[in-house]
Amino acid sequence: MILLFCSAVIFSTKAQLLKNVIPVNTSFNDSLNRIVNAYLNNYRHIQGKIFQEQSDVDIYYSTQSVPGASEALIYRFHSVEDSTASWQAVMYNGDNYKEAAKVYKNTYRLVNKSRLNFGNGKAASFNGTYTGPSEDLRFTSSILYTQEESGPYQYFIANIDLLNNFGNWEVRLSLNKKKDDREKY
Repeated sequence: MILLFCSAVIFSTKAQLLKNVIPVNTSFNDSLNRIVNAYLNNYRHIQGKIFQEQSDVDIYYSTQSVPGASEALIYRFHSVEDSTASWQAVMYNGDNYKEAAKVYKNTYRLVNKSRLNFGNGKAASFNGTYTGPSEDLRFTSSILYTQEESGPYQYFIANIDLLNNFGNWEVRLSLNKKKDDREKY
């Protein structure tokens, strides 16, 4: 009887319950939390030396990264309307599509399972829809949103991209502010 009840509960609940039951990669989760919390200070205290200056953006090395990333950068755009920065990590760079697709899927899974602490006393997470990759596409993106209805994390997102640049595949994880494209402004 108990087994039947447990089975019914598991099958009738949404993915959120399973998300809470499946173990989280603590190393990735802790690293992601440090970066997410650095967003409150516009990533300034994890900003390293300048990587590249351009007319519309300054790019800095990040002193914080997530496991598996080959590099992490902070983008500071020269905008009078929005001065928030963007954090970005390269999770894969190479010519093997299958490996890139595997890293893309795994990065989505790790971000989706992570438990966030926004410092406001309540647990948070990223939620979104996984977009499956295809070798025929040059660009695939999965966006995960916070469920915050107000405050600094209201429009905070995690964006996982799989890019094909003439046979060179790259997987990127970006953390930044972006209004939900599904909303009407």
